[in-house]
Amino acid sequence: MKTPVSVEIDVPHQNALIRFREPHRDEILGTELLEDPNGDDFDVAVERGCFDEIVGIELLNFDPRVVAAAETFARANGLRFPAEAFAQFTAALAGRKALA
Repeated sequence: MKTPVSVEIDVPHQNALIRFREPHRDEILGTELLEDPNGDDFDVAVERGCFDEIVGIELLNFDPRVVAAAETFARANGLRFPAEAFAQFTAALAGRKALA
């Protein structure tokens, strides 16, 4: 399984970007939204580089359904999903809500 080179989690905006390689400075990436079986869009965007290679997965909204969709997609495509990072994010988010 291909391991991420970076994971960026933005707690205030509740989104995340998992990179499987850093794109080249002048590289143009294609982006597609994943769809669930009901035909609705998940808040998960897949960035593809040259030769349809998956460069990154972006979670545009953070909830269990979105994380599960991203994890399922990653594993189905031979990519390691950083579940431990999302566990930390969930804890940080829960702490933030407790302070509010």
